[in-house]
Amino acid sequence: MLQTKTSRIDLEEYGRLFAGFDYGSVFVSKDYLSCLNEIKNIEVFAIYERDKPIAIFPLNVIKRGFVRIFLNPPFTPYFNLLFENLSDKEHKRFKYLEIIVKNYMNFLKRRFIYFSVSQSPDIKDVRHFIWNGASVSIKYTYILENTKESLDSVDRMVKNKKIMEITEEYDFERKYRMLKEAYKNKPPISLKNYLIFMNSLKERRMIKSFSNKTASVTFLIDKAGKTVYTYNISGRDTGLLIYSVMKQNLLGDYPVDFLGANTRRISQYKSLFNPEIKSYFNIAGFYALFH
Repeated sequence: MLQTKTSRIDLEEYGRLFAGFDYGSVFVSKDYLSCLNEIKNIEVFAIYERDKPIAIFPLNVIKRGFVRIFLNPPFTPYFNLLFENLSDKEHKRFKYLEIIVKNYMNFLKRRFIYFSVSQSPDIKDVRHFIWNGASVSIKYTYILENTKESLDSVDRMVKNKKIMEITEEYDFERKYRMLKEAYKNKPPISLKNYLIFMNSLKERRMIKSFSNKTASVTFLIDKAGKTVYTYNISGRDTGLLIYSVMKQNLLGDYPVDFLGANTRRISQYKSLFNPEIKSYFNIAGFYALFH
């Protein structure tokens, strides 16, 4: 039996470990967590085998009196557990997953009356989460490779459309007003926190934001993972705006993750780009207040 413990670490230590761990993305990077920490209660932890860190994970802790819950923060679809470089050998990999996920799940069940958090699309084996008491549900997202063939395919879907005249701009108050309309006046974040968060991302050069008279789209850039995410979308003809950004090669050659394909409306809209469907998993659990 491996001797393990779970301890809180600071963001500096987390950032140092991050590069050498599997399933890292911009959403669980030190820079992104630092931005979130300005508006949310973010905590980071490491699981140790003796004195060696073998896994790290972030938490978004929500307190309601004596009740504590853990949910993905707003605009953060993946908030997953990260593993030290996993072995290619199935038996060793299995044993590591077994001990790490058991520690992670026991930690969540001790600390929170409820949790619900989505894992990275790269985490395909969720058996250990199920075996340790999590309710696991499958979700989907759309991925579009940024190649000539992919864009030619988009051309066939977006027929008779002219490329929009667009500007790169960062008027976040205007974007928030449009976001409120998109969320039917119930956005997942206040204006104050939205401005703090988006400006923090901008200062770190993690986003690119484009607009025209009727639409706005902000892309989150994952330079290490070489992926772009459609981060905030609002207004009219947003599909054409995204198409225009891609056709003008304003995002480089990174593939685009459209972040979601779970409802009929969202799936129909994003299918305009003829992307590849990709699955990921959400883990959740509800536990008694006292154990």
